[in-house]
Amino acid sequence: SDLLIEEMKLAGLKLDDAGKANFKSMTLNRIKALPIEEGEDVNVGAEKFELVGPTPELAAWLGGVFGTAEKADLPESDKIRFESLKLSNFLAEGTEEGDDARFAIGSISIDDLNDEKIGDLALSGFDLAFTDEETGSKGVFKLGKISLKGAKTAYLNAMTADGEEESAEALMDAMYENPVDPGFDNFSLTDFMFDMAGLKMTLPSMAYDVTRDGKGQPKKFTIPKFTLNVDVDQDGGEFGAQLAPLLLSVGLEGLEITGEGVSTYDAATDIATTEKSVFSVKDAFTFDITSKIGGMKEVGQVMQELDSEAFATGEADPNTLMMDMYSKMDFYEMTFAISDEGVVNKALSFFAAQQGMEPEQLRQMAVGMVAGLPMMASNFGLDPALATELSGAASTFLTDGGTLTLAFEPAEPFTLNTFMSDPTALTKDRLGFTATVE
Repeated sequence: SDLLIEEMKLAGLKLDDAGKANFKSMTLNRIKALPIEEGEDVNVGAEKFELVGPTPELAAWLGGVFGTAEKADLPESDKIRFESLKLSNFLAEGTEEGDDARFAIGSISIDDLNDEKIGDLALSGFDLAFTDEETGSKGVFKLGKISLKGAKTAYLNAMTADGEEESAEALMDAMYENPVDPGFDNFSLTDFMFDMAGLKMTLPSMAYDVTRDGKGQPKKFTIPKFTLNVDVDQDGGEFGAQLAPLLLSVGLEGLEITGEGVSTYDAATDIATTEKSVFSVKDAFTFDITSKIGGMKEVGQVMQELDSEAFATGEADPNTLMMDMYSKMDFYEMTFAISDEGVVNKALSFFAAQQGMEPEQLRQMAVGMVAGLPMMASNFGLDPALATELSGAASTFLTDGGTLTLAFEPAEPFTLNTFMSDPTALTKDRLGFTATVE
């Protein structure tokens, strides 16, 4: 549809050395989309649009869009640069087939879009109210603010490359230039809320921080503790009616999920270390992983050399790719720990009910099956010492609960492809394997 702009301001009009017109800033006030069809009950508009410091190519394109200048093609992605862009108080609301819908954004801002990074990309005051076409259920989705700082411009260039194949290859190159680099410096989210048909999810805040060295290489990654709450109302609608009985069957009325993590990367040794990676469900379990893995740059090289077209046509074997990746990854150490905070009894009660058994009866069956692991391992030519240690710890965990920890601390690092080609090499001593319950 056409746009009605009540006021348009241009500041700093000039010609560059190539004779192209440019401006320092453009401000559009009180913008409204005119209806396409007569009687259309839809209102779309924004209070203000501001653009500061665009490239000549972007300025020329905008001149053709909003002014009387000759129409220009949208510039290539590497020519779309500016100091800042902001859209304020966007609102789209109306009625479609008798159902009301509303979509509002307090502001969208992009600061310092240059050849290397996007300084700051932020969206605040996101508010969506809608009605599901199939069920008629009304829903609400809100975000206080979501922000991304220091995002690599290479990702934007890749996504706007000509052709799907070129875009996919450019994206792979950007992602795996350094596979431990997420491609941004900070991500944050506040006041997430989704409420529909008896299902409500809230996440007060979540963040991911990347600390870099003097050369711009990532060296530390931090996810502060976050909490996601999931509440269900059996009488509130379709989702609640489906989820509430399922949760009750394992002794839960809702979910409180927490997580946090800290990891580091040493560019000199090419070793990534996970110091803490915690995921917890209240009244169920806490899962914690630590690790020390080398060869990350070589993994990235394998992925960059990936022939996406060969995979699409079936000429390349995905298993070969996985083996190539595993052959580059050196495992120095790794631990998996799960703390029983009710999950064992809840799981036994759930599966016992499915089988028409008592939970204690099922527990004894499970312990008996675990006790048979050494014999099974021996039949397959695997190390019985490893299976015996695992069996003993698992039996104790099923019987008494506590925290089950599986640790791999080899004297020398190992690669997974070694054991895939020769399972008999999978020994307790070679893996430095221990299984304990506390």
